[in-house]
Amino acid sequence: MFAQDNYQITPHLAVNAGLRWQFQGGWGEVQDRWGTWNPSLVSTGQYVKSGSLGAMQYGGQNGRTLVQDSEGEWAPRVGIVWSPLATWALRASYGITDVPWSVDPYTSAYGIGLNPHGSEGYGSSPAFTLSTGLGPGAVAYPSLSNLSNSQYNYDDVSYYPQHRPAAYYQESLLSVQHEFPGQTLLDVTYVFTKGTHLGFTRDIDQVPQSLMPGYATGNYGSCYNDPSPYPYFCSISAFLFDGYSNYNALQFRAQKRTSHGLYFGFNYTWSKTMDAGTGSGDNATPDVWQNAYNINANYGLSKLDMRNSINGSASYELPFGQGKMLGLHGVADEVLGGWRLTGIYQIHSGLPLTVTASDNGVDNSDAESTQCSCG
Repeated sequence: MFAQDNYQITPHLAVNAGLRWQFQGGWGEVQDRWGTWNPSLVSTGQYVKSGSLGAMQYGGQNGRTLVQDSEGEWAPRVGIVWSPLATWALRASYGITDVPWSVDPYTSAYGIGLNPHGSEGYGSSPAFTLSTGLGPGAVAYPSLSNLSNSQYNYDDVSYYPQHRPAAYYQESLLSVQHEFPGQTLLDVTYVFTKGTHLGFTRDIDQVPQSLMPGYATGNYGSCYNDPSPYPYFCSISAFLFDGYSNYNALQFRAQKRTSHGLYFGFNYTWSKTMDAGTGSGDNATPDVWQNAYNINANYGLSKLDMRNSINGSASYELPFGQGKMLGLHGVADEVLGGWRLTGIYQIHSGLPLTVTASDNGVDNSDAESTQCSCG
């Protein structure tokens, strides 16, 4: 739902205000065929210490019937323009834009633990013939009734919290415009954008930084004996939305409307983009991070940061031809009249480079990937 109106306060002052409410529905599965790791469940299974937290949960168990809750978001917008003189204008605006769940990363929860699996036959002997098919019991067909919460112990799992906050951006702008003689406009603008609840998928079973020296002394070296928070799992990919970003920019724009055959536009942006991790797509999870427990430790220059950007275009209609400064007729007009010169230019500074290290293949975090690289 959206409501908007314009208000002419005075002949020199106008206000535009609007309010949007957006509802994004959650989802489950009619037969509860989904699963997720849950940090609050008590784990069971072989070699598990009594009372250990962190276990698999399947649809309909422990009162959870939805993979993801619904979410409603308010998105206000307001803009103000004031023109104290005929050739001057000051503009200011603020608005919130929600990110729709167009592609849902939670769909990976569907069917977890329920895929048929099995094996038959060893060595070089035929396992079975096509005419007779697999033997009895060769393939297991799991169902929710026979799944245990220890099915993925000592394995890699994914965590999908039931409540997923909607990502949104706050955008604000303040600009001063002045029109010069010759239909030329100069615009100076400050822009600020802040992103909240951005996707930040990471391994929450990472060995804490304070305990990393234990690898150097040989105290532990695999996910079966490391001091991670959930030692009965090798990695836990948590789909969390606590990332954030901000963008600050000072923008200059000069534009001349077409007159005497000449048009040009010039734009320069001096900006800085910071975030806790840069990604793409709806989930937009960062592809490089270093500390799963401290979001601020991952905050720095965004991979999208482009400090300087210049672009523009120019067009000039040559003064040759009928009705032009240098009038032509007949064949000369057909050949030389109606020509236009146009140019487009772009100059950008480079993007940041994130240095990573594989440590010769050694997994320092024991989380299926090197801590210095991506987890």
